[in-house]
Amino acid sequence: MKNAKDTVIQDPHYKEVASAVASVYTKLEEQSYPTEAPAVLELYEKLVQQEFAIAFCGHFSAGKSTMINEIMGENILPSSPIPTSANVVKLRSGESFISVKIKDKGHVRLAPPVNLDDVKKWAKNGDDVESIEIGVGEGLLPPNVAVFDTPGIDSTDDAHKVATESALHMADVVFYVMDYNHVLSQLNFSFVRLLKEQGKKLYLIVNQIDKHNEEEISFAQFQENVIAGFRSWDIEPEEIFFTTIKEPTHKGNQLADIKTLFQKFYLEKDEWIKENALKETELMIQKTVQASLAHEEETHAEAFVIAESYDAAELQQNFEANQKQLTKLTSESEEKSKEAAKTFKEILDTAILMPFQTREAATHYIESLQAGFKVGFLFSQKKTEQARNERLQVFYESVLENIKTQISWHLKDYFHAYQQTVQSEPELTPDHLRSLVQSGASLSGNYVLQYCNDVTAAIQKMYTAHYRNEIQAIQQVVKAENENEITALKEMILKEEQALDALQRVRSIRDRWNAIQEEWLVTLYERHVNEQALQHANEALFAIETNVATLEDLSQMTASASPEAVEGVVEEQPLTEKQDVEQEATTLQKASSVLADAQLLPTIAEALQQASSRITQRSFTVSLFGAFSAGKSSFANALIGEKLLPVSPNPTTATINRILPPTAEHQHGTALITFKEEQALLIELNQSLAPFGLKGETLDEAIRAAQQKKEKVTDALRPHLQFLSAVVAGYTENKEKLGTTMVVSVADFQAFVAQEEKACFTESIAVYYDCALTRMGVTLVDTPGADSINARHTNVAFEFIKNSDAILYVTYYNHAFSAADREFLIQLGRVKDTFELDKMFFMINAADLAQDEAELEEVTSHVASNLQQFGIRNPKLFPLSSYYALLAQQNNEEAHRKLTALYGEEENEATYLQKTGFPSFYDSFTHFLRHDLAQVLLASAHKQLTQAKSTLGQFIAQAEKSEEEREQEKARLQGALQEGIRCLHAYSEEKQSELLTKEISELLFYVRQRVMLRFTEFFNEAFNSSVITGGVREQKAALASCLQELHQMIEFDLQQESRATALRVEKQLLSLVTAFNEELDEVLQGYVAPAFISQVEQLSIDTLQSTVSLSFPAQAPHIVKDFKNANHFFEQNGKKDMMERLYEQLDQEVAVFVEQSIPVFEHYYQAIFENVIESQKQEREKEYVRYIQNSIEAMDSPEQKEKMKLALSSLQAL
Repeated sequence: MKNAKDTVIQDPHYKEVASAVASVYTKLEEQSYPTEAPAVLELYEKLVQQEFAIAFCGHFSAGKSTMINEIMGENILPSSPIPTSANVVKLRSGESFISVKIKDKGHVRLAPPVNLDDVKKWAKNGDDVESIEIGVGEGLLPPNVAVFDTPGIDSTDDAHKVATESALHMADVVFYVMDYNHVLSQLNFSFVRLLKEQGKKLYLIVNQIDKHNEEEISFAQFQENVIAGFRSWDIEPEEIFFTTIKEPTHKGNQLADIKTLFQKFYLEKDEWIKENALKETELMIQKTVQASLAHEEETHAEAFVIAESYDAAELQQNFEANQKQLTKLTSESEEKSKEAAKTFKEILDTAILMPFQTREAATHYIESLQAGFKVGFLFSQKKTEQARNERLQVFYESVLENIKTQISWHLKDYFHAYQQTVQSEPELTPDHLRSLVQSGASLSGNYVLQYCNDVTAAIQKMYTAHYRNEIQAIQQVVKAENENEITALKEMILKEEQALDALQRVRSIRDRWNAIQEEWLVTLYERHVNEQALQHANEALFAIETNVATLEDLSQMTASASPEAVEGVVEEQPLTEKQDVEQEATTLQKASSVLADAQLLPTIAEALQQASSRITQRSFTVSLFGAFSAGKSSFANALIGEKLLPVSPNPTTATINRILPPTAEHQHGTALITFKEEQALLIELNQSLAPFGLKGETLDEAIRAAQQKKEKVTDALRPHLQFLSAVVAGYTENKEKLGTTMVVSVADFQAFVAQEEKACFTESIAVYYDCALTRMGVTLVDTPGADSINARHTNVAFEFIKNSDAILYVTYYNHAFSAADREFLIQLGRVKDTFELDKMFFMINAADLAQDEAELEEVTSHVASNLQQFGIRNPKLFPLSSYYALLAQQNNEEAHRKLTALYGEEENEATYLQKTGFPSFYDSFTHFLRHDLAQVLLASAHKQLTQAKSTLGQFIAQAEKSEEEREQEKARLQGALQEGIRCLHAYSEEKQSELLTKEISELLFYVRQRVMLRFTEFFNEAFNSSVITGGVREQKAALASCLQELHQMIEFDLQQESRATALRVEKQLLSLVTAFNEELDEVLQGYVAPAFISQVEQLSIDTLQSTVSLSFPAQAPHIVKDFKNANHFFEQNGKKDMMERLYEQLDQEVAVFVEQSIPVFEHYYQAIFENVIESQKQEREKEYVRYIQNSIEAMDSPEQKEKMKLALSSLQAL
């Protein structure tokens, strides 16, 4: 584009859509949306160019690039079985060029020719390069058609991130390409479903069907399994194609149909381009609104948190009900308070204090106060006063009696009813009554009544004043009866008012953004040309087009790209023949016989006999590991030389299978099936039911729970669902077999291996089979795949690592390593150095897929480099093809035809076998079993044989001394016997014991460091954007699962480190035992001849099974509660802050785990060490006594001396 004015869209339909998209871009750009605005601008540019875009995505090495090259008819893109690109590569029709967009600098456009090595480097440089565009010239692509080749979806990538960064929003059609052997992987299901949820026109391609073997499974059945697998994940693609580029004439090849579909796309492209542009722009609008809402959530975090916690209608209803209840309770409290005061007043008001008798007494008292009142003639004044007082007393006592019956008794009941204790009553005195009489009052009925009323009122007033505090207290108590409820209601109402306010604010925010979204959608779908928006978008495109980097920038970036590190690969071990092992064993047997026949050195004689027997009659356990569908079963068949184990591109090995030599009890061609116990199956069922919130107390209950429909099945839960479905499907047929064993033929056992509805009930299978491998004494253990679709398959145990004589690890040529392999390989790297010999063999299976030797070397180097990252240095690594290796061992016409098709005509099958790479492995492997392992035994036996010769020579030399010298020597030996035994008993192992304690502490100290070094890796896996989705409430709910997963990852890694540490401790323990023995030998040799060396038996230690667990950090849930929203978490500092805080919490718990593990390790291994030392001391004492007795016997008996000479001569002659 030369300038903005040159961009003119002639087609009115395109112009309408382009204008709508440009208008949306303008709105987004004006409001500075850094991700969505450029994406919409890319859609606008696509409309301007009327470009139809087809995207290819899928696993690396599934054949995406090769398929694109095949469809185009020319090798434009580099292809390789290892990852070749970290960027999207766009191919477009038109003039030939290459454009490299450098991050933060612009693009560099290069005219051909361009160095392809540089192009590869740019494609791999995801740090500096943003994208690459290649113009492929005329004729290779139809006009206005672009093809996107996206980076391989490695299992360690975040599928959501890939979806956005791979520019899939530009794709009108998506082809998802899968390798034939890895179709039913969880990553495929998850990513494909994501594409469907985005509304993409999606086609699936199962590539490399040339690998299909009709003998393993019919092609029709394989196709049905693929379709059923995706359907079980609710995935319905437009179509599923099955293709091969290697065998164009393959009857199942639908590559031609894809090419035809490309032509159909071109004919219908205009509608698809416009439809996709509108749909993707609408998605961008939705994403923009979601991002803006997320920002609003951050700004108004408290309001959104509150709003997410309530249902609006329910909240309003509760608010109104609580207000009514508050009003009611408040009113009731006031009424009860008034009622209390009212009752008191009524007691006083209704008290009859002046009945007739009392009024009469009052009349008499008032009468006595009249001026004319006089009593007697003599001393009348005194008598009169006495009469007055008597009348007052009568009145007073009458009033008191009335108060008692009319007030006091009632008040007592009143106060008791309110649980109030009254200590005193008001005191009424005669003076009170006297003071109430009006001065000069005349005796009359009216005044008497008035006086009585005055007395009554005074008493009421007195009681009211006296009990004022008590009445107020009662009123407070009455009010307090509802006070707690009222307070709680007030708090609840305040909270509800705040929540209603928050809801209103949130509703207002959402309504505003919904209105904005609606406005933008109206803009998008209105049929109106906005010339101003078109001009603005054109200017933006022009700015991008003119933002160019320099060739110097590109050159510096290319020059600074560090070369790939290629580690040395040990493809095979040199097979230099050492002394024939069987001959060595025969020599040891003869030496043992010489000593036994002469009844000399019985300990050494027995040791030599055992060494000979172990070499000639040795049995080996060989464990076979590898990723799901890496070809383990095929490889096992190649080892056996016959097709024994079922081979299928679908998940098969669900149990641990052993192939053993036949025995008298178990004949060749039989298999022993061991079914699970009911309790074991119940535990497994509950483990898979738990994520769905279900559980069964009994097996039948668990089966019923498994039959229930499961809602909202996430990707992570589908493996559990498939296991549950398999158990339900096979329960009726197999429930009676639980806890039993069954012997079947080889033909019948395969169903128990390959069919999950049978295999899920099977604990183990032992197949007794006579072949070259088992005749060597090998028991081959075939284990489940590490990343299988089934949850049970992924639970690979490491119990075989320690005790296996050899470990075989099979990985697939096109998929060197996945995340499922990682943990197992890390564990192998941890324990590798604890083995006396390197017993690990690594196979890159399906090496026949290599295009040439250079590609094969590149893949092999890539695998070796990855192994080194897991701590596995200098691996024994063998690229091979187990499928063709098995064919080469089958002498039939069909096998010969297939071998000839791949390798060309050869003289014999042996030559074909050599070309498969299998003999290189097999020779190294069998040499290891027969020779390397035997050499360990032979080295010890040779040492014992040398000692036997030295000891006999020492005895003979002593016997040939003079009689005097012999007597002196015997006396010395008698003394040495006592001194040696005394020293043996007194010799302490304290130094070695302290070293063992120190070693345990140091080894466990580094466990904490190593585990926490992986914390960031674990955190990013657990807290990823594919899980934390939905609204804030759903996001917070997902965080609890993320936290649990993080805890489980760290605990699992701790347990793995603990197991590895246990092996390191055992190695150190054996080393300390050896050091102690050598010290003892040196001490005892001070008493006798240096020829004395004790015999040390090879020790075997049961590894500690620690029960220490990682506690869940108490503060962790509170840290997670601080989460605001996904936008703040992933795009701002939320993730970093949470990671730092969780690191601190979990590091403390890891430290506790280590601290608790130290005494457990010390107690267990110190006990073993002490027992071993004590046992070895006892054996040493016996040997020491026997040595001195033999020495004295030789000096006393000429016959014994001659016997020793003859034995020594025979040993030297061997």
